[in-house]
Amino acid sequence: MDLVLSAQLGDALQAMHVLHRFDPRLTGSLAAGIADRQQAIVLHVRAEHADDVRMALDEHAIPVRMLQTKLHFPRAATQALPGLSFIAGQQEFVIWVFSEAQFRQRLRVGTDPEPAYRLSYAAVQRLRDALAAADTHGNRHSSGDRREESVDLLKRAR
Repeated sequence: MDLVLSAQLGDALQAMHVLHRFDPRLTGSLAAGIADRQQAIVLHVRAEHADDVRMALDEHAIPVRMLQTKLHFPRAATQALPGLSFIAGQQEFVIWVFSEAQFRQRLRVGTDPEPAYRLSYAAVQRLRDALAAADTHGNRHSSGDRREESVDLLKRAR
């Protein structure tokens, strides 16, 4: 099993659990099955105000920094998108806060070249469980083979 991938998926699941009332979705490189401790774990959440998310993190004594980026609509002007970031252990997290209407759409965020895939808590859990099961069954392959396995598992988790 890719230990970094498994650890980052576990970190994402913990953050998603804390933010469960905001229907969090994992996105970014980790949602694509690419683990890198230098990359932030990116979550999309649904809330009326970024302060609602900040207060939820405050309840868990998690200090945050407020962020802002651009949300790109097809054939329309961009809008400001609020966000938050925090560090847990050695891992950075970035949380983008969408309104209800925005959350239902797949929109480009910031400098992303295309809309990102979003994985629910259940999909992230299935991916992590599948990685653990593959490791338990003695799958010892090269990193290229593991990357292909991760992509296959990711497709099934969605």
